[in-house]
Amino acid sequence: MKTESGESITYTAMDLAEDINRAVEMGFMIVRDGPSGLQFDLTARGQQLISGVQDTPVKVSDHCDGKNKIEGDTIYLDDDSVDELVMGGTLSGGVFTVAGTIVGLLTTATLGPIVFAAAGVLIGVGATGVNLENDGCGIKIDTNSNSLSSQHCDC
Repeated sequence: MKTESGESITYTAMDLAEDINRAVEMGFMIVRDGPSGLQFDLTARGQQLISGVQDTPVKVSDHCDGKNKIEGDTIYLDDDSVDELVMGGTLSGGVFTVAGTIVGLLTTATLGPIVFAAAGVLIGVGATGVNLENDGCGIKIDTNSNSLSSQHCDC
């Protein structure tokens, strides 16, 4: 995978599987067969992790700092959400921690393949790479191409 600035990142399917297994072992979630494949269900401990992010006050600003939403296979995180990920040290955690934080920041998302793929991209890039791509307008994570770019304040 490469970021928009050309930095190479590596986060394999095996890394993802190991991180999911670690989240299950730590009691954050359970994995079961669902109607369209694997389903990831939060436990009470996983809910507690995510609710800590959801309870964070929202900052209101007078300029566009990006959008927080999922559109198809793309996740948008605004500047404040990027700050939450980077400054909170979340990106140094495992994929479940990052995925749980994304769910908490978006509030309408659920754990699933797109969120886990986005978490993998963020972990692969790391805090420095995320900061390099964020220009104060937030970031865009395309899970089809496993790429990370700035939103360029196109909200």
